[in-house]
Amino acid sequence: MKAIQYSLLLAALAFLPLTGCKTIDGGVISHSPGSTTRGDLPPEHAPAHGRRAQQRYQYHYYPNAQVYFDLDRKLYFYISANRWKVSVSLPEYFRRRLNDHHVPLDMAVAKPYQEFRQHKKQYPPGLAKKKEKKKHKYKKDKGKGKDKKYEDRE
Repeated sequence: MKAIQYSLLLAALAFLPLTGCKTIDGGVISHSPGSTTRGDLPPEHAPAHGRRAQQRYQYHYYPNAQVYFDLDRKLYFYISANRWKVSVSLPEYFRRRLNDHHVPLDMAVAKPYQEFRQHKKQYPPGLAKKKEKKKHKYKKDKGKGKDKKYEDRE
């Protein structure tokens, strides 16, 4: 009886590498070689020809929270404990920091944080607040006689 159980166990272990199981390492999903991550696309280690070479990704980047949102895959990318995490939902801390201001990005990479340094310089946190203040600066004076000189010309 033990010999049969032992042989079944060996047979199961022999076929295990062929299953293409997905594993999770530190919050990042990794795939075994030979498995594909997006439908009928070739694996990541294969040369990029055809469809995968032309794949584009649409993101919303929230500068105040330093969070990316993938519009197609419905995934959030955020920094936690000095590592980038991927999740279908955000922790409460990041949700509170999100606001309506986001920057639409069209990228050729599946991991938007690869260009994070460039985005951080190009869209610094708080930039939207500064722009809003400039917009409303001139609205305060409107209707209080401040624009009188322009009315005289008409």
